[in-house]
Amino acid sequence: MLIKPIARRYARALCEVAAAAGCLDEWGQELRRVAEDVGADLRLRELLFNPAVPAREKKARLRERFAGQVAEPVLNLLQVLVDKNRQRLLPDVAEAYEEEADRRRGVVRADVRAVRPLPEKELERLTAALERLVGKKVRVRFTADPALLGGVYVRVEDLVYDGSLAGQLARLEERLRRSQRAG
Repeated sequence: MLIKPIARRYARALCEVAAAAGCLDEWGQELRRVAEDVGADLRLRELLFNPAVPAREKKARLRERFAGQVAEPVLNLLQVLVDKNRQRLLPDVAEAYEEEADRRRGVVRADVRAVRPLPEKELERLTAALERLVGKKVRVRFTADPALLGGVYVRVEDLVYDGSLAGQLARLEERLRRSQRAG
């Protein structure tokens, strides 16, 4: 998922405050829950995304809905997003917060794609192998991607391992083209 740089700035700001308060995990869970709740509540989404509704009304509804359920800084972030008319960034901010919190913990993200979900044991072995390779704890995000045809594609930071059938075919095609040009 491509996260907008502005969402990263909001996430980093909240992460900084959360780390100082010793609430990194708690606030991350709260932010994720708020993003999920907003995504699941059609009426709340319509209110938040309607340009005809004044910001003060949107902020009041958010405070009414989430006060007492989330920490005040999380609620304040929601209010700032509304003030800046960036409430649509909420899912991106929640994702960026998780990435920033992981970075602070020394955890790296691995994006893994395969044609179909990997069995749990296979995913555990892959995670352990990636952790040995990069020397850090790895959090795997899995995506099913039928276009790969077979095999697996893994990206950890700047490291890419393309063991997919589609990738192998593309590399074979490129080698054949180079040999035709050379010969």
